[in-house]
Amino acid sequence: MPRGGRRGHRMQALYALVLMTGLSGCASAVSGTVENRAERASNQYVTVGETKFAYRSFGDGAPIIFLNRFRATMDHWDPAFVNAVAMKRRVILFDNAGVGLSTGEAADTFPKMADDVARFAQGLGIDRADVVGWSIGGMVAQALLVRHPQLVRRAVLLATIPPGGTAEQFPPISEEVRRAAGNPTGGTENDLLFLFFAPSESSRAAGRESLARLRTRVGPPSPPVRAETMRNQISALTDWYRGSSGILKSYRQIDRPVLVANGRQDAMFSAQQSFVLAREIPSAQLAIYPDSGHAFMFQYPDTFARLMLDFLDDPRWKP
Repeated sequence: MPRGGRRGHRMQALYALVLMTGLSGCASAVSGTVENRAERASNQYVTVGETKFAYRSFGDGAPIIFLNRFRATMDHWDPAFVNAVAMKRRVILFDNAGVGLSTGEAADTFPKMADDVARFAQGLGIDRADVVGWSIGGMVAQALLVRHPQLVRRAVLLATIPPGGTAEQFPPISEEVRRAAGNPTGGTENDLLFLFFAPSESSRAAGRESLARLRTRVGPPSPPVRAETMRNQISALTDWYRGSSGILKSYRQIDRPVLVANGRQDAMFSAQQSFVLAREIPSAQLAIYPDSGHAFMFQYPDTFARLMLDFLDDPRWKP
């Protein structure tokens, strides 16, 4: 964000709301020339201590590390979105400790998961990177900004929430969301459309297209997230709601550029929570997309990829 007076800086953080309207065409038009696209990127591994981290890397340029949502592996990033990003940057998808193809045990708090992200980056020889976190991955990214600021160049927080401790008291996740998210089979198509897209027919149609793209991955899928890992992720979310040992108090010290974005009709984490998160981080700006939900970036893959890349490349934003 351009530097200015303290008052102006805080007001920009509070009111920098970009409500994207008049968007058309949900499906991606990107074909590109990236040789190693998401659909065919090979599984690679790096061992750090006793943990063997699985990852995929494709595209060229400065690295962007992507952090998964609840119950997700590398397989759950829509190729249309990450391939659009990989046209200009090196995309690194990975499974944190205890998730998917990675070994070890998943941490039971997001700050500890952030420590594992830092270990993974160190294992790849990455001293500084942009970070994109989706849902609980966005909570891990927030903890990374506080605990390992030297690693993060800029951060993008997708469909996520601040820790407990803000002035607002948000209702807990609804029983309907809990049921759909906790479906032991991974969720029916209707569950996934409900969780990740808006209820309109246009958003659900875009959701079906996204789900179809997720099935284009070549080769065997990653193993599903284990029950014990899910339990640890839920424990981490509970800890986050309770304030995660006062982590919110450190947000005023965050000086890295941060983009907070969400769909206007997110069934899990409301757009209002995104607004509060952007307000709490002095260096944040906010983008809300219409007629979309928790996976808004899969509904508008090209549009959001362009906005995100512009944010990451904007020379006015100086860490």
